[in-house]
Amino acid sequence: MRLTRQKRNALDHCNGLLIRACDELEQRVGKGASRNLRPEDVEALGPLAMRVIELRRHRRRLEAELHAIASEWDET
Repeated sequence: MRLTRQKRNALDHCNGLLIRACDELEQRVGKGASRNLRPEDVEALGPLAMRVIELRRHRRRLEAELHAIASEWDET
């Protein structure tokens, strides 16, 4: 149970980070679109876009781990 709670907390934390990163990316793209993005502006979005990708992968991994834990408990 403790492990399940830890994974759920980690998943909640990851979801919060992902929402904030996506919001920031959306804001930057929105501001850039209204000002005609230059190549330098697009390059500056790269690290933030990579952060969103990393967080999505981490979230999927946590979801899989949580599912595995839940399945393990269901089998006993």
